[in-house]
Amino acid sequence: MARNEGSLTLTRSKDTSTGTFDEQGRLQQGTRTTGQASAGLVAGPEGFGGQGAASAQRTSAYGNGFTTTKSVAGNARVVVKATRVEETEPPAYQLMVTVTIGASGTVGGGAGRKGTANASLSVTGSVTGTFVHRFTEEETRRYLGDLARDGSGGAEQELRIVNLVARGGVDDARQLLTTLAAPLSAAEAARLGEGDQASLEARKGLGGSLGVSGAGRSPVGAEVSYSRSRSLKRTVARRGGAVLVTVEVVSESAKSIGASGSSGAVSGGLSYGRTTSEGRAVTFRLNPGDPDYQSRFDRILAVDGAAELAALAAADPTRVAGTESGSGWSTTLTPKVGVAGLEASISTTHSFSEKTLADETGTHRLFAGATGGGLKAGAASGPQLEYRTEQAVTAAVGPGNKATGDVSTTTSETDLGVSAHAPASAADQSPIASALKLATGGSKLLQSRTEVIGMKLSDDDFAAIASISREPGRWNHAFRGRIASFQDWQRLGRRIAAAGGDRAAMSRALAEYASENDGASDAVQAVVRPQGQAEGGVRYDWPAELAKEREAFETIVVGDRVAQLRARAAAGAFEEAQAGLKADNLRLARAARAITAASEQFTDVAAVAEMLRRIGDRQTEIRAELRRLKTALAPAPAQKETVGPPPAPAPDADAMEERNARIRSLIPALLTLRDQERAVFAEVRKELEHPPWYRGPDVIAVIQSLNKLKPVYTQWDPLVDRLREVFRERGEDGSRADAYAPDRRTYEALRRHPELTKYG
Repeated sequence: MARNEGSLTLTRSKDTSTGTFDEQGRLQQGTRTTGQASAGLVAGPEGFGGQGAASAQRTSAYGNGFTTTKSVAGNARVVVKATRVEETEPPAYQLMVTVTIGASGTVGGGAGRKGTANASLSVTGSVTGTFVHRFTEEETRRYLGDLARDGSGGAEQELRIVNLVARGGVDDARQLLTTLAAPLSAAEAARLGEGDQASLEARKGLGGSLGVSGAGRSPVGAEVSYSRSRSLKRTVARRGGAVLVTVEVVSESAKSIGASGSSGAVSGGLSYGRTTSEGRAVTFRLNPGDPDYQSRFDRILAVDGAAELAALAAADPTRVAGTESGSGWSTTLTPKVGVAGLEASISTTHSFSEKTLADETGTHRLFAGATGGGLKAGAASGPQLEYRTEQAVTAAVGPGNKATGDVSTTTSETDLGVSAHAPASAADQSPIASALKLATGGSKLLQSRTEVIGMKLSDDDFAAIASISREPGRWNHAFRGRIASFQDWQRLGRRIAAAGGDRAAMSRALAEYASENDGASDAVQAVVRPQGQAEGGVRYDWPAELAKEREAFETIVVGDRVAQLRARAAAGAFEEAQAGLKADNLRLARAARAITAASEQFTDVAAVAEMLRRIGDRQTEIRAELRRLKTALAPAPAQKETVGPPPAPAPDADAMEERNARIRSLIPALLTLRDQERAVFAEVRKELEHPPWYRGPDVIAVIQSLNKLKPVYTQWDPLVDRLREVFRERGEDGSRADAYAPDRRTYEALRRHPELTKYG
């Protein structure tokens, strides 16, 4: 029985050997045949399901160390994932079923007795079908029930495949999957339900490797490998009454080289790998009512390569709904050392990619570059502690030379505290699901904590980058990273200045710099927002656990959904705009509560302060828009004749509620910042007054901790000003807000501590 990440597998094997053997039991002349069959469960982030595999290998030894090997293998996997569609009532669910069936074959040979040389050639192939449905709660329950019965009795076509896999008919299942996942008839495509889709991806690969290894007490070895693969993916979907057919062709290549050696209980190695990819996709929109619908559909599904796909799109541009093309590369360098069953490795990664997308909104170009590094240490065949960080720059350039971007630092590390509490916490929420995930490895015994800190960039921020690039002094002052990257940073500034504001050229230059140098995210942020400033970009800090809150923030605050809904109201869709604004206001309220509740999980307190400030500002804007729509939708009041003096004006209930809402938003945010400030002060006092017995206070660490509060105060002060304004609007003393202001008296007292001033 084997437990991997997200799967639990039971394996049965058989091993038969005939011939002559040496004193270590190694086959010298004869044959050895092995076979394996396995089945198991899948339970993890990708969903729940089952899998099975079978393989056979025959090794022939001819004497004098010469051997040949032949092997074949096959596998099948079915995973289903159900997620509730947000903001639906009655509840609606999206179900995604993924079925993968694959096969591979390998031939190889080896020669040598004391030292050996070996070579192998392998061929792989797989077919993956993905089916997406949107169901009601009752339909979801029925579907999952059919799936639990191995697909028996289910009406959906993919359940027939599941039933064949469960009964062992893998070849028949593969043939049926090929037929069903990408409908071969236009009529089958037209019968898909609105929002449903089916896709088929066929992948073929060819690879080879060469290796040599020595023998003796201190053996060394080396290996090189190369592989190429090609995939063809066809997706058929029903959207807005039309049939959308997407054909995607991707080619990939990978090469690696490695060396290793050992002496006694000590071992070491070094490996380097590089992958490249290139792809093209075209989406065609077809009307099932057109007379030539059948012939067009058949021509599209017959496409089998990138050149053929490009020619078809050029020949029938009126049917093209969108195109996509792109390429990319990545590299990994990993040295490794092991001692007495323990091992440690350090990896360095670089990557770059670019894409061009075109649809009815225009042409969009995407660029991404990243550099990262990581450390793993622990048992060679057991749990390991991990730490990894990566700085990335991404940019998107749309019509009108307008750009947006994202610069980020992603950190992932083993969290022993979370690892200890995670199983019990998960079991409290869902005992069966947590047990499955723990058994299969879908829930790791050693949990990782992942956090993304960065800044969203607008087109105005790109303009600022272009402006500062023309001032070498300011540009160089913003540099962050290793000194070896400084000259590259200077060249980047000159390159951006020469681009003359061309956003695509700027974006490519920034992404290429990030793909080759560390510190790119920090440096770009220092350009956009110099130290001491509160504006420039949109700062954020998101632990992985707050994924939903991050999506709400990026959509509503960064993406400015209010402007989109305001446009819908201007077009006459008042009720739709009103419902959308109310839903967005509720999502932001939930996000703010989640941020304050999880304040201890954040590393960048200044970013948290900014997020809370921006959420509050957007909620104020949303409430103002809701009041405007309420007035527009309200019937005109009837005119009444009045006798005597006019009545006193009624209190403005809307204004009162707005002030109360702002207070409910501001005070929790300010209290969260106060808690973070106190935590920093406590940390500093502990270091200054009670350092470890073997050393004095770490003055540098204390100064760094206090310096972290400077950008926090920059974001904190505007929140206090907003609260002071609300108190005054209520006719109260605005100085009440000072109780929620930063504790600068304590800050200055700590800065003047004797340990920090005794050296001047």
